[in-house]
Amino acid sequence: MAGADEVSGFKPPYMAFQTFWRFIDELSGPGLPPVIDRSLMSSKSGTDQANLVTALRSFNLINDDNTVNATFNALVTASGEERKQLLRELVQTYYQPQLAVSAQNGTEQQLNDSFRNGYGIVGADTLRKSVTFFLHASREAGIALSQHFPNTRSGSGAPGQARAKARAKPRKKAPATPVVPPAPPPTANPAVNVRLQTGGTLQLLVDVNPITLVGEDREFFFKVLDLLTEYSAAHPQTPPAASAADGDDSGDDSEENTD
Repeated sequence: MAGADEVSGFKPPYMAFQTFWRFIDELSGPGLPPVIDRSLMSSKSGTDQANLVTALRSFNLINDDNTVNATFNALVTASGEERKQLLRELVQTYYQPQLAVSAQNGTEQQLNDSFRNGYGIVGADTLRKSVTFFLHASREAGIALSQHFPNTRSGSGAPGQARAKARAKPRKKAPATPVVPPAPPPTANPAVNVRLQTGGTLQLLVDVNPITLVGEDREFFFKVLDLLTEYSAAHPQTPPAASAADGDDSGDDSEENTD
């Protein structure tokens, strides 16, 4: 099992737990090779391949050169309850702060804070995915969690709560409407402006359609956008306080205070 230094440097995976857990099962058939490389992941996207390698390193299942550790070999060769027990040991080793919150019947906010404070996670999307991976892994391993933690949906490696299906109401047929051609795209590029605390403005000009982004480009784009959004929320734009040297010169603030 991992040492104290490896646990302290742990970076929680933020991929789909089902993808991670299925990969473990896929390796159990042909047997585990001495090195993990992307030829074993040819059916997966480039993003999933990168996330799998990162997750395996985070849990100390492979080394920096991708050679396999004994714990990984044991996890792959095990099955059923034995494999769940090994997963339980991984969760209990690497998610100690989160399990401590759970043991106190902590809240969802406390769980999120344990990820932010413990691992320095900033982006909202990264936080959500990291927490979701932990919840799925814990419940797959049979670990009881706080009643205040979010539920997980079935089909992602952990049991979920079934929702009652609402009866569909018959829809009225809408009258035919003429086809309207789509509006031309705007000529001006959208921009995000962030006012810095020390003065000045940081401007992000966007010359790309986010819908077309995939893989690492999509992850990088939204991570930058999350950082700017969270900085703006944490530092709302307020007019600077007038100093004694300004006297009665209120002309500088006229644009901000105009009725």
